[in-house]
Amino acid sequence: MEQNNVQEQIIKNNDSSEKSWIACLLLCIFLGEIYGHKFYVGRVKEALIMWAVLIVSIILAFVGMGTAV
Repeated sequence: MEQNNVQEQIIKNNDSSEKSWIACLLLCIFLGEIYGHKFYVGRVKEALIMWAVLIVSIILAFVGMGTAV
């Protein structure tokens, strides 16, 4: 019985998204730098982590440029 539940869960997770792939592609092209496509498909946690990495990278870049002068 438990194995059937696991199989059903796997099938649900592998189903194609109801979101439009064309809309996702356009968001990726035009808002890719701010990860708009990740928010669109519901991967908010992933997008926020990517934002954090981007912000830290920008800060480190400015700090590095400041010490090089």
